[in-house]
Amino acid sequence: MFSSLKVQVGAVLSILIFLLVLQIFTTRSNQETLFKGLNLSQQSLLDVNTVRELERDVANLQRNVLIYKDSASQSAAIRFSRLITNIEEKLQILEHSVLPEMDEEYGLKLLSRMRQHLFDYSDNFNDVIKGRTRREALFESGLLIEIDSLVATLEKRDAVDNIQSLPTALMGFHLAQAENDAFNYILSPDLAHIEQFESQIEKIREILRQYPVMSEQLPTLDDSLIEIEQNFLQLTQVTRGYLYLVNVVMTGSANEFLYLTGQLSENVALLSEQTNTVIISNIEQTKIRNDITSLFGIIFAVGAALFLGIRVIVPINAITDVFERLIRDKKIDSIPGLNRKDDIGKLAKAADVFRENNLRTTELLTESQHLIERQEQLNRELASAKVIAEKATQSKSVFLANMSHEIRTPMNGIIGLVELGLSENMSDRLREFLIKVSNSSQLLMTVINDILDFSKIEAGKLDIEQTDFSLDSLFNNILASTGMRAREKNLNVRLFADPSLPKKLVGDPQRICQIMLNLCSNAIKFTRNGTVFIRFWGESSGKAGAFTLHAEVKDTGIGMTDTQLEKIFHPFTQADGTTSREFGGTGLGLAIVKQLINLMNGQITVTSAKNEGSIFTLQLKLRAFKGQASILSQTPPSSNHIYYVPESHLVNREYLGAVTESFHIKTLRSIQEQSFAEPNNQAIAIFDAKSKEHLNALEPALQYCKDKTIKFGFITDTQPQQLASELIKTWHTPTLSHPFTPREFSIFIDELQGISASAETLLSAQSQVIEHKLKGHVLLVEDNSINQAVAGEMLKSLGVSYDIAEDGQQAVTKITNSPYYDVILMDIQMPVMDGYTATKLLREIGFTTLPICGLSANAMQQDYEKANESGMSQYITKPLKRDVLAKTLAQWLDFKAS
Repeated sequence: MFSSLKVQVGAVLSILIFLLVLQIFTTRSNQETLFKGLNLSQQSLLDVNTVRELERDVANLQRNVLIYKDSASQSAAIRFSRLITNIEEKLQILEHSVLPEMDEEYGLKLLSRMRQHLFDYSDNFNDVIKGRTRREALFESGLLIEIDSLVATLEKRDAVDNIQSLPTALMGFHLAQAENDAFNYILSPDLAHIEQFESQIEKIREILRQYPVMSEQLPTLDDSLIEIEQNFLQLTQVTRGYLYLVNVVMTGSANEFLYLTGQLSENVALLSEQTNTVIISNIEQTKIRNDITSLFGIIFAVGAALFLGIRVIVPINAITDVFERLIRDKKIDSIPGLNRKDDIGKLAKAADVFRENNLRTTELLTESQHLIERQEQLNRELASAKVIAEKATQSKSVFLANMSHEIRTPMNGIIGLVELGLSENMSDRLREFLIKVSNSSQLLMTVINDILDFSKIEAGKLDIEQTDFSLDSLFNNILASTGMRAREKNLNVRLFADPSLPKKLVGDPQRICQIMLNLCSNAIKFTRNGTVFIRFWGESSGKAGAFTLHAEVKDTGIGMTDTQLEKIFHPFTQADGTTSREFGGTGLGLAIVKQLINLMNGQITVTSAKNEGSIFTLQLKLRAFKGQASILSQTPPSSNHIYYVPESHLVNREYLGAVTESFHIKTLRSIQEQSFAEPNNQAIAIFDAKSKEHLNALEPALQYCKDKTIKFGFITDTQPQQLASELIKTWHTPTLSHPFTPREFSIFIDELQGISASAETLLSAQSQVIEHKLKGHVLLVEDNSINQAVAGEMLKSLGVSYDIAEDGQQAVTKITNSPYYDVILMDIQMPVMDGYTATKLLREIGFTTLPICGLSANAMQQDYEKANESGMSQYITKPLKRDVLAKTLAQWLDFKAS
């Protein structure tokens, strides 16, 4: 086993690693020992400091007791309590830090005695407080009151006789002296003050003995004197009691505590010295272990270096030299190391094999030259096949373009005539038939467009535009189609866009809308009941305005298995054969979505579970202008407080945070309890309205808001469809139904605040459908009679007069002879002269500002480019739609006066 070089080197490296680990372990152990010693040393210092603080705190205790004894200061009592608490905490600290290092029995006994003295000291101080308080009560409420009462009695007797007698005056004098002696005793509890007080009382009794009539007139005088003496006696006894506690008992406890503290200090100092001795010993042992480990490591490292140099490096250098000579095709006489049994020997044998292979290589070179010649011939054949394939692809593109034109031309007539027919008066049954014809025609056009787009992508002729577009316009286009299809199936649709998204992005809005419509159409198609959720968010990457737009379409439909997910983006493929039969479709939608996203350098993912629905998530690499406002910043934040009652969570909280400075989530019960925090005219309430039954529960809160003139509005889901109109009719308040865009939510908030729609909003609304008549004269250049009729009727409905030209030559002649046309509608493919040639000719002869709008069933990108190159002002694809024609003509024609 040890003949292998790998084993030998591995053994050396293993020992080196072991020594390194041992060194690390030793170092770690030494560090832990050092840290432990430092901690012990630091703890010893802390313990010594704690003991010193104990001595200082006991001295402060004595000082506060003396202060209280003299002044009965409450602050001194409070400081005393705090000091007692601090001393107890320090004893707890010392018990946990010092006791484990001392003799446990001695330490416990010492701390127990200290705690007992501390408890006795605190208890005695409480007795002092009680004694001092009782003394004050005896003096003020007993002694002084009795003396004042006796003086009042004497004054009353003199008032009866209407003259002051000598005995009364003398007794009053002595009572005043006695009262003064009592005050002096309170200030300085001296025995002399007690004797003086008793002397004054005895003098009063002497006067009574000299004037017996006084005792007869005042029979209670002796009792009052006795009561005064007893109160003074109790006063002196209480005073002596608490003074004894302070001067004798508490002083003894404090001295004993200080003595025990000194004992504890000596033990702590001794432990500190022992700790320092242990630390020094550990450091010396650590140094010795480090030296031994380092010595072994150095010796083995030198040995390993010698081993690797002799056994590995020198032989490898020799073998390397052999390989270099073999590479240069030099002759090799002998190869060193062939007799070794280890990896060096294997390497030497490999070099020997390499030498033999060099001889064979020369033979193979000759054979390879023949193969190269054969490859060149195959390349020529491949180039010829590529030319044939490109011609086939071109023929396919021409065929698809022609087919698209040929199909769109009659479809223009069908769709146009149906649209015109729907504007006429007719029976409901006939209108229903025409609507079905219109819907079927639109579905057929969708299939045609899908096939055309797919062929464009396959041929590599579909270009992605880079133009700025409004996100609000994108949302409107998505919801215009998605909302209608969802209502047909009684499904709910909800759209949420992150309010921080910028108002405008740069990309291809038509293709982004196509992607989202395909995903939404799929979600609606495969959802029998429930909700389709559409969500947008994004973030800037910080590189030259780069912006990533994320979108998600989630449904509650039939879902897919993992096997179905693997082929969901394949063209002409659906989840399985039964899906196509049950739900219809060509299977091109998701394939086109995938390829369009790839063209935009984006990504799409899908997650799904059978019978649980699907989630399509995509991200597109776009660009955004820096410093622009977000999609909800066009409305200044409302200063009103908005209260939202989220019964079904139909409003996203981020929307509320973007349009108001203050919003609150409320329960229906809190609204009914009238819990508004501000005046009613500054509050706005928004209610989720789920159904007619739910309105019954809302009615008390709604009636309260109405009675208090609190503005309120409703948010409803897509279903039931008639609920919104019923709410407006019943409550006459703004109502917003899903799906809605952020802009529509902003307008809804404005309406709740009583702010009228802005000019921008009105202009946007007018741009959807033009109801006013246009004023102007148009030349319709069209060779197909049906298309002439369709376009002519649309022009008539718009109030525009028109002439017809059968081909481009007639158009040039009419315009030249009568240059009074306001707009030219120019078909592309016509006999005699096509639309491109006619447009170029008109521009050349001087009609440079005359608006010329191309009409064609061709919808390829090159068709738009060719129209622009020929000088056309605008380009409309067939089938022609009245609203598209109206918006186009409105660019050049004025509205007629109402």
